[in-house]
Amino acid sequence: MPKNQKNKTPRLAIRFNLKKVLPKDARLSIKVPEALDRKIADILIKASERMKQNKRTTILPQDL
Repeated sequence: MPKNQKNKTPRLAIRFNLKKVLPKDARLSIKVPEALDRKIADILIKASERMKQNKRTTILPQDL
């Protein structure tokens, strides 16, 4: 069972896609996708709180 299914946290940052935006000689630590997942989740939680405060059901770019 993959790690992300054990704690039921969805994989948001995919290592393969992250490498696409980096220079070819840049390497990623195995922990970078996990750290990005946590950051993305925090951003989305805060954005959803802002959305609710503004009485909307859609997260908009300005909520991020």
